[in-house]
Amino acid sequence: MPGGKIPRAHYARATRGEIHKFTGVSSRYEEPLSPTLCLNTDQQTVEQSVKLLTELLIKRCKL
Repeated sequence: MPGGKIPRAHYARATRGEIHKFTGVSSRYEEPLSPTLCLNTDQQTVEQSVKLLTELLIKRCKL
């Protein structure tokens, strides 16, 4: 999907069993063992989270 968005219709189809192994419906979510970025939104402000994400993107994309 462009932009990484999954249409709501996909969730409905997965719930009806038309799409198999759909994360969050028929396939469980597997937490990454060593995530590149972890945003603790219950402990950080939006600004802090955005700063961390921006720093990672700049580093990764060499902007």
